[in-house]
Amino acid sequence: MRLSRPQHEGEAGQRTTCRAGARRLRAFTLMELVLAAGIMAIVLVAINGIFFSAMRLRESVTEAVDGSLPVQQACDTLRRDLACAMPRPRTEFFPAISRSAA
Repeated sequence: MRLSRPQHEGEAGQRTTCRAGARRLRAFTLMELVLAAGIMAIVLVAINGIFFSAMRLRESVTEAVDGSLPVQQACDTLRRDLACAMPRPRTEFFPAISRSAA
């Protein structure tokens, strides 16, 4: 018994035989892989720059807020103290007359 080779239709509709090892596989070429790796590297460098600039900005804002915190606390303390301050009670209606009478 002889094994037959697989057959498929050609471009003109003719039946042709194909070898098992000669079947063309669909895959990426080396140029496509190098191009994809290059694009990915460029994107990662851009993301890296954005990330580290955001980290530096966060540190500078934290330092500015921490530096202004004592001033803010002092202003809050003064504001509370002044809000709770009461005027001196007046016992006399006409201070100029009562002083001269005494």
